[in-house]
Amino acid sequence: MVLGPFFPLFIILLILKLVHVVSWSWWWVTSPLWATWLIVPILVILLIVGVISGATLLTIIARLLWFWPRQDY
Repeated sequence: MVLGPFFPLFIILLILKLVHVVSWSWWWVTSPLWATWLIVPILVILLIVGVISGATLLTIIARLLWFWPRQDY
C-alpha cells in the first residue's frame, strides 16, 4: 500500500485524538487521508487549464505579432 504525503500528519492527529488531547471530529482526524484524493485532481485540473490558457495567450500574441506591420530598414 502506497502512503500519501499527508500520512504522517494523520498519524499525529490520530495519536492526539486517542489520548484525548484534541476533541475533534473523526472527519478532521482522517482528513489528511481523503484530502490527498481531493487535492491531486484539483492540481491536475489547474495545471491543464494553465497550459491551455498559456498556449492560447501565446497564440494570440503570435497572431498579433504576425499581423503587426513590419518595417525593414
